[in-house]
Amino acid sequence: MDGAFDPTPRLLLTPDEMAAATGGTWRPRPPADGSLSQVSVHRPERVPAGSLYVVPSGPRMADEILRRVRTAAARGAGAVLMDGETAAHCHPAVPSLIVPGRVSRALRRLAEAVRDRTAARRVLVTGTEGKTGTKNPLAHMVADQGRVHVRRSIGNMTDQVAVMLSNLQAWHDMAVIEVAAPTLSTAQKRARLVRPHICVITEVGYEHLRKHGSADAIIEDKASVVEHIEPPATVIIPAGTARQARLRAAVERRYDGRILTFGLTPDLDAYPVERVFDPDRLGWRVRAQVAGQSISLFCPRIEEHAPVSCLAPLLASHALGYDVARAADAMRTYRPYRTEGIVRRLVFGQRRIRVVDKSPRSYLLGQMDMLRTIARLRPGPGGRKILVWGDIYDRREYGDDAKALLPPAALRALVAEAGIDRVYTCGTRDDFQAVLPGHLDWVRHIDANPVDLLEVLLGDLKDNDLLVLYGDRNDNMPALAEALYDRADAHRTTDRRVAE
Repeated sequence: MDGAFDPTPRLLLTPDEMAAATGGTWRPRPPADGSLSQVSVHRPERVPAGSLYVVPSGPRMADEILRRVRTAAARGAGAVLMDGETAAHCHPAVPSLIVPGRVSRALRRLAEAVRDRTAARRVLVTGTEGKTGTKNPLAHMVADQGRVHVRRSIGNMTDQVAVMLSNLQAWHDMAVIEVAAPTLSTAQKRARLVRPHICVITEVGYEHLRKHGSADAIIEDKASVVEHIEPPATVIIPAGTARQARLRAAVERRYDGRILTFGLTPDLDAYPVERVFDPDRLGWRVRAQVAGQSISLFCPRIEEHAPVSCLAPLLASHALGYDVARAADAMRTYRPYRTEGIVRRLVFGQRRIRVVDKSPRSYLLGQMDMLRTIARLRPGPGGRKILVWGDIYDRREYGDDAKALLPPAALRALVAEAGIDRVYTCGTRDDFQAVLPGHLDWVRHIDANPVDLLEVLLGDLKDNDLLVLYGDRNDNMPALAEALYDRADAHRTTDRRVAE
């Protein structure tokens, strides 16, 4: 990075250029050039001052629309963007950009105009799992080598991607953009919007299997994002399994440029030479080969996959031309985002409990990673390992053949090796009966809301216990986590690197 610069955010487009890009018209007059700071689709109560506030299209009560616009204006919004139907009964005190059709289309047009104006290199991160856990480490690793545009929270839907692009600044060197690709058409639309210079496909599991139609379709749909890559381009993918080989073949049918691979074996572009879990620091000490360089790093994450998944952002930093050793060294100060899993220390009177909170997001194959992770973790002196386990085979995600993708016998063996003392379950009882060994103390099962486990769980916890919460929003596991935090006398993150 060079010299001083003005970090004040300003939209790159003038009001006249915004109107031209969207086909819209300013009413009653455009704001002054350079007066708008950013595009915002936040709730109106959270709109930053100086924003162009986007009023959602769709059937809403006129009073609610008026409330949103007035709230945004009171918060200091510099202008609003709305469709013609909304504008017919909404007349805010701030300038309004009235656009034909739906505002989401206008938002994409703004994003495209800004994208084509800036020289920032764009990194698209997709996959069924590990997107946020690749995007955020990459942004952190290279933050002292370039000016990075990133959104730490998930933000991978079309409008959120468009906002990310619209808010690029002239001084940004790169943007790291997470993209969800639940169907082929959606993957294509979002990749076409980003037009990345680097594509990172993290992993291709079985999430959204019902939407994709088949396990092979998931691979094809994820790989399709490379069709919209911009030269000079690089694609980064995992390798080493039969499914990952099919992913590479799907990429190569669409793209004939540079492909970098990461995984466990020495024939890949990045692989670990040594990986040792540090139970005191709650992370991995890793020695690795990355693009021909010998690298050492500390990865402050507890998951089994962490020593390998951290290689993808290192390959991306190499593809961007940054110093890989410097990027690796920066990883030791990384603070995981909450959807990546966080570790907390809770206090209930005289009881001190360590909680591994993996409640926001779970994956089918991630169940195995979770059990291997529990096997490495240890409670305090005299403490026990307690698991609260959400729905294993979420049929809304995976359909009726989920057990063929992840056989219960494989899970049962890992449960037996994990050293779990007590387990609480939420979901389909028959699924848990198939995977829980007979010797395990299965304390309580409920079919629906895990919050209903709160009181019996609080009564069960003892000093120095290790409590693991594994589930996702589909089974409401985050609500149980929040209820525990609310009831604790005190709670804090065990590792200060963990992001709240």
